Amino acid sequence: MTRWPWLDPVVVLTLVLALAPSCDRPADRLSQVPSEDAPALNVPYPIADAERIEGAGRQALGRARFVFVGRGALADDPAPREHALPERLLADGPVLIAHHIEPVGPASRTWQQLRRLAFGRTAPEPYQGVEVPAAQVQALGLQPPTRSVWLVGPQGTCRASVGAPVVGTYPGAADTVVVGYRLNDCPEQPWAQIGIVADTIPVDFRWIPAKAQVDLTVARPARWDDPLAALVEPPGWTHTSEPRFDQIRLREIPDVNPRVIQVHRAWLAESPDRTDAPWCAIDVAWSRTDGWTNERWIDPIPWHADAVGPYLLGAFVNGAQVDAVIYDDRLDGLVVIPPGPLDDMDDPEAWHQVFVSTGRYDELTLSEWGVKPARGPEPVGPPCEPPEQLR
Repeated sequence: MTRWPWLDPVVVLTLVLALAPSCDRPADRLSQVPSEDAPALNVPYPIADAERIEGAGRQALGRARFVFVGRGALADDPAPREHALPERLLADGPVLIAHHIEPVGPASRTWQQLRRLAFGRTAPEPYQGVEVPAAQVQALGLQPPTRSVWLVGPQGTCRASVGAPVVGTYPGAADTVVVGYRLNDCPEQPWAQIGIVADTIPVDFRWIPAKAQVDLTVARPARWDDPLAALVEPPGWTHTSEPRFDQIRLREIPDVNPRVIQVHRAWLAESPDRTDAPWCAIDVAWSRTDGWTNERWIDPIPWHADAVGPYLLGAFVNGAQVDAVIYDDRLDGLVVIPPGPLDDMDDPEAWHQVFVSTGRYDELTLSEWGVKPARGPEPVGPPCEPPEQLR
């Protein structure tokens, strides 16, 4: 018989479980996880409830609002397009982009006053951001939409406070004046261009940019040698010619499980690299596939009716699980949040999709950024005017 019965392993385990804090604690008693600068609130993850573990981050995002965050990259340089929405202000550090004002109707006076406040009577340089007094911006009836924003970066999250207003202009859409607000208190990181407005979010969120994993053209009857090939919808060929080339472009969120992919696939009568024929004269059919896959099937995203060829930019990831996918939808951001339990992914009503405005654009701006719809999705070929007989 044990001399100290309370050291019995079964007794010790019972005491530990009895003294441990309850997993069903009320929402107002959230744990605090320290960061480098200040504590960050954390959504609790009940250890014994697998379904809530799977869906906790998605539930938090489903209740949140989303805002556009400018990072201050060179606005008129299309090179960062691989993982970026268009930048509208050249500023040091992240900026919450809040107001877009054109010289139209009653807004004309506000537009004029903002330009003079930031630039006096001189012509502003496009995308140049100038910090202005907050009181004078507020006197024009403009207020920041929130006091704080969660930024999400490759190394985690940070709650930024909304600071001084910054005013700038950009060409197109009647020389729009844009008003942003500096986001303070967070270290330098390549933050995602979508910020989260919420009381709490999981501190384990990270931003992972999408990567182009496959970009190839093969001469048929050779095939794309990948298990995904059998799962991706083939193009619907309706031409009298025969498809002679197969073009595949795969983007995905790296190092997550299950995989999140975007596949553009095209069948072509000729390869643009092997013929002198203009692109728009080539017979082509294409398909695209977006969704979650485990190599046995693909759970496709049930796109909102207003979506226009969304281009995969990256994702908010919790551990190895994707909780939200970020797309470029004709220069606006599109946040796609899947259902909490993955078993519900075949229910379109269980998905949550939010458009995040990045500004106002005219057709010239859209064309310059290469997103004017052409024959097929953007990755299949360059935008061009088709010959008269193909219109």
